[in-house]
Amino acid sequence: MHLKEFSGHANADGDISLNGSLKQPQSIIVDANLSRLAMNYANVRLENTGPVHFRSTKDSLEIDPVTLRGVDTNLQIAGSVQFAGAAPWDCA
Repeated sequence: MHLKEFSGHANADGDISLNGSLKQPQSIIVDANLSRLAMNYANVRLENTGPVHFRSTKDSLEIDPVTLRGVDTNLQIAGSVQFAGAAPWDCA
């Protein structure tokens, strides 16, 4: 699936921590614990039914099981993604 444009908005309540060295951005770890996550995209509104937890490093993204519900929608997400290979751009 290819999206030319992704436009929407979200509101969240919770805690997000960043740990690592700003001198070494590749060492930064993001850990998020959200009690509420509400998103709107293309007239579809989704809101979590329980806690949302995810963790991201330069090498991976891990998402604990979460359910997002809306009108006629029940989306369950969990899993991890490993990032490998060359970056699509080089930022200096």
